[in-house]
Amino acid sequence: MEKNLYKRLGILRHQQSRLQFMWSLRFFYQVGFVFSWTVLIALFVGSFGVENLIYFFLIDAGLFLLGSLLSTSLFLRMNLDKFLFGTVLAACMGLVVSLFFKDQMALFLTAILIVKTFSMRL
Repeated sequence: MEKNLYKRLGILRHQQSRLQFMWSLRFFYQVGFVFSWTVLIALFVGSFGVENLIYFFLIDAGLFLLGSLLSTSLFLRMNLDKFLFGTVLAACMGLVVSLFFKDQMALFLTAILIVKTFSMRL
């Protein structure tokens, strides 16, 4: 069955191991995203209540658009390696900075949301 799938997708034999590795990485990345998104929403609802959840999604959508525009403009001007390294570095720095705001939930959630938005461009 696996061979038929590779044949239908046009994947050559020497590409199969690298492709399986990349699919596995993508799977774990998506599992981590679902887990972190669930925790982020739970923190928001616990702090601000369900009635304010619409604001959370509106801010997330706005940051998503801003991140898409910024990433596209930077991607066209930079080398791919530099772009990926800069994105990962900025996400790590954003996570460290967000820890300084852990006592102020609104700033903490905003910082985490910004990091999530810009790191999803990878």
